[in-house]
Amino acid sequence: MFVSTESGPRAIAVANVDSVWIYRGTAAPILGLIAALPCAVFGGAVGGFVGGDPDSQGSSGKAALFSIIGILAGGAVCGSVGAGVGSLIERWRLEYVRLAPGAT
Repeated sequence: MFVSTESGPRAIAVANVDSVWIYRGTAAPILGLIAALPCAVFGGAVGGFVGGDPDSQGSSGKAALFSIIGILAGGAVCGSVGAGVGSLIERWRLEYVRLAPGAT
């Protein structure tokens, strides 16, 4: 097996490998959700307040509609930013070789 190093390719016997790093993708879905949830709650609260404000001829129907719009808009904006930041973070996991029974 050949491994690319800073000084060039290097040969390593497969029997000497006891662990490998496995690429698990990026943190985009995780950070997208973490960022989207609080913004969606805040957007829903603001939308409900604006739609239900009696000073601006609000009603319960408008409050529900504006809440839904606020949830979608807040979640989309913050979720996109969180996913963008999360795409810059790579996730890796260290896996160890399992020896066959009786192997040394």
